[in-house]
Amino acid sequence: MAMNYSHYPENWEEIRAEVLERAKNSDGISQCECVGECGREHKGKRCPHLQYGRLTTKSQYKVILTTAHLCHNPKCDRRDHLKSMCQPCHQVFDLRERQKRESGKPRALKSGATQLSKRAKRGGRAAEKKQVQPRAASQPVPIPDGEALLLPVLKLLADGLNHSSQEIRELLRVQFKIGPDELIQKLANGKTAFQSNIDLALAYLQGAPQGRSKAINRLSKKVYGITTLGKAILNRNLSDLTIKDLQSWR
Repeated sequence: MAMNYSHYPENWEEIRAEVLERAKNSDGISQCECVGECGREHKGKRCPHLQYGRLTTKSQYKVILTTAHLCHNPKCDRRDHLKSMCQPCHQVFDLRERQKRESGKPRALKSGATQLSKRAKRGGRAAEKKQVQPRAASQPVPIPDGEALLLPVLKLLADGLNHSSQEIRELLRVQFKIGPDELIQKLANGKTAFQSNIDLALAYLQGAPQGRSKAINRLSKKVYGITTLGKAILNRNLSDLTIKDLQSWR
């Protein structure tokens, strides 16, 4: 989402540079200043993300520190109201405030499970190609459904590390450029569409339904890792991955 500089102080670039400089750690590298304002897992501790580092070890996504307004007032230039934050911390920190400002409820979408069930019956890949429609640049970024997320989730876990579902959501949000308005869209069952579709992708990669061979394993509560089958699938260098593919490989 493009930044509207008219909502910020005239010397915003100077202010941002000053806050970024202040955020330097003992090694002289700017580090996320969030110490739990975002409500994520590092409550009470400074977020470890470093400017231009990786969001996770071996991840392809770089950290770009942004400047968060603790008071949620973009016109404010008080330095004690500003902090340098990584994309995940800033996004989660602002999310609740955006939800409060939302005047109307987002349009309910069809259930992600229903969409996947219908697509699997039609044969997956062919149906996907038929449904792709060009979108105008001004339209919101479409939320990928569970099937479209199968291969991205598997590639994310290809580093061999264990990733939490929250981390997976944040990295895919960045990859697919999901904006705040799309992020809070809800399904008819009350769950957010993006989170629900990721949960569906995780379920299918774990062998659901009918207990098929697993491309990924749940190692602990909401923590996942890739399996030998998952690595073998990636070695095929597929351009996409469908539910039908997963159901045919055992």
